[in-house]
Amino acid sequence: MTTKKTNNATPSDISEAHDNDIIVASREIFLHGEIAEGEDTGINSYVCNKFLKNLQILENINNTPIIIHQYSVGGEWESGMMIYDAIQQSSSPLVFVCHGLAASMGSVVPQATYKKGIRLAMPNCYWLIHEGEQYISGTTKQVQSYYELTRLSKSQMYNIYTEVCFETGERFQDMSKAKTKAFIRRKLESKEDWWLTAEDAVTHGFVDGIVGSKKFPSISSVRNKLV
Repeated sequence: MTTKKTNNATPSDISEAHDNDIIVASREIFLHGEIAEGEDTGINSYVCNKFLKNLQILENINNTPIIIHQYSVGGEWESGMMIYDAIQQSSSPLVFVCHGLAASMGSVVPQATYKKGIRLAMPNCYWLIHEGEQYISGTTKQVQSYYELTRLSKSQMYNIYTEVCFETGERFQDMSKAKTKAFIRRKLESKEDWWLTAEDAVTHGFVDGIVGSKKFPSISSVRNKLV
């Protein structure tokens, strides 16, 4: 049986949050890109390795719920999937909160929380769903090989979206899983960049609910239900 404790932030906690993107006392992780030369790098190897370390730190303390706060402009597929796998294998219940923007790879990563906890969006969080960008260079054979890899990753992305949207999206209640995938594919082929509001993201099943709604009044109330 786990004893719940009330923790007040200390100067050490604040410094830790700024430097390492984690508050151990409240079991919160902050997931975002680096700022380099005034631009957000998105999810990359540095970001995913820091996230993995932070997740391991909290899991090694106990298995009570962890809150993940994300702001994401997107990023590298391989790095994002490292975070995705770490979340899927976590021993702790998770509350994944999307702030501001959940774009590209940043819309894929939250789906790892499906069946592990609760996916939430802040009221003014916008979502961008697309197939991503690829820049390929090298020899002809290298380009061909990498092209095959991108086809595999795109198929994996569609499967991830389809699974969660089919299971949780009100929009797809009367559709089969195959028709759900076809719907998502048509959206991306016709628009390339498919933008959604937080409400749209809930309707289509990319997220479970909006913070501040009747069902999810606050982040802390959601976490308390998972204890």
